[in-house]
Amino acid sequence: MPTEFNQAFTVKRDSALWEYLTPEMKSLVREGEKLLSSCTLQGETDITDFSYLVFPYGKLYEGFLKKNVFGFKIYYSRRVLWK
Repeated sequence: MPTEFNQAFTVKRDSALWEYLTPEMKSLVREGEKLLSSCTLQGETDITDFSYLVFPYGKLYEGFLKKNVFGFKIYYSRRVLWK
């Protein structure tokens, strides 16, 4: 896979997004980058199941949404404030 593909799934370390992420989220980014790099370095082009690559980014997205929902106080005590 081309290097441009790998760069599409990285977060620049000097960006505002990187600063916004929690340490746990940063760990998921690094894990996803390692898995993607490992996959592309080994030239695995016949893979049919990419779930191991998607999982860290899915968890990162979930954490990002939770941080935003709780950060903006949209969600309170297991009840959504709008209906």
